[in-house]
Amino acid sequence: MFFSDINLNSNDSIIKELNKKYFVLTVLDTSSNLVLKQNSDNQLTRSLNSISIYNYINNQVPLKGIAASGLECLHVINWGINVRPSEIHLYPIFNSSLNDYLRQQISSNQAAFKQHSNSINALDLYTLLNSDIPNSGLINNYSYQYLKEFRNITPLIHLKPYSGRLIINKLY
Repeated sequence: MFFSDINLNSNDSIIKELNKKYFVLTVLDTSSNLVLKQNSDNQLTRSLNSISIYNYINNQVPLKGIAASGLECLHVINWGINVRPSEIHLYPIFNSSLNDYLRQQISSNQAAFKQHSNSINALDLYTLLNSDIPNSGLINNYSYQYLKEFRNITPLIHLKPYSGRLIINKLY
């Protein structure tokens, strides 16, 4: 199963690469209710929905593993090891916390999420995510509250013991 960041320009290349070895089922968030998305887009609901989708499909067709691209890697790493697939393939935008990534982009005067269809001013996003003032709205189909949950999490630190193969790939 491939959890695809719909904003990522390289998804077709990733699917083509994965299809060389696996039959790929792509999971996309196609919800169009912006108010619902702003109010319910968080790590817990994404994890519960993803586990439910994984278990439903795995009960019908045994799954070999899961894959994720872009910002979808943030939540997949947190729930993916709990369903114990034999393989997890990640195509992350960055290999540190979101705040570290944004600080790096700011220091080199680069936009954030250049791999997305719409890049974002890194300083503006960093300021919004680290403000005490609650923000609402969406950034590239992700709510502020969802991104705010990941601003200080470094995935490698928060992994539980996992005996399968974790493959972190270079994003095209």
